[in-house]
Amino acid sequence: MIDYVRLVVAILCLVSSIVFAIRFFVVRKDYSVTSFLAVGVQACAFLVLILGIYRMDMGFVNKAEVNFVYGSNSVVETLTEQELETVRDILDGRRLHRDNPSCGFSEEISIKLNDEMTLCLARDGCPIIYWKEKNLYITLTEEEQKQLEAVLSKYNVTFPCL
Repeated sequence: MIDYVRLVVAILCLVSSIVFAIRFFVVRKDYSVTSFLAVGVQACAFLVLILGIYRMDMGFVNKAEVNFVYGSNSVVETLTEQELETVRDILDGRRLHRDNPSCGFSEEISIKLNDEMTLCLARDGCPIIYWKEKNLYITLTEEEQKQLEAVLSKYNVTFPCL
């Protein structure tokens, strides 16, 4: 999900850096270090804001279902409220990014949120989650991966499952 306030602020930074650049370099023909710094700071602020825009928003998630179909195991279970809270804590605010990892992802090993978001877990156990509908990835820390595996182990979900 996109943080729209952050996007608006980023656009304002971009517009102000363009205005500063026109004012200093075109109108005033001022090529001093101060002019370059003024434009540079605005441009850097824009980049910092844009790089942080894609974040996972778990505030609206009220249902999670674990899917684990591997070998003789076939599990489709709804997580308890406490388990859902743990998953929310792990994923909320995580940066979403594009990638092409070779971990192996499948809907057969996934968590479905609100019946509309499919988060496929890495089959080889690496701490990466693939959001199928958005074609984006979430990288977890090793500790977060262990917490997630602890929640899922109650449903006989084991890694690796190649």
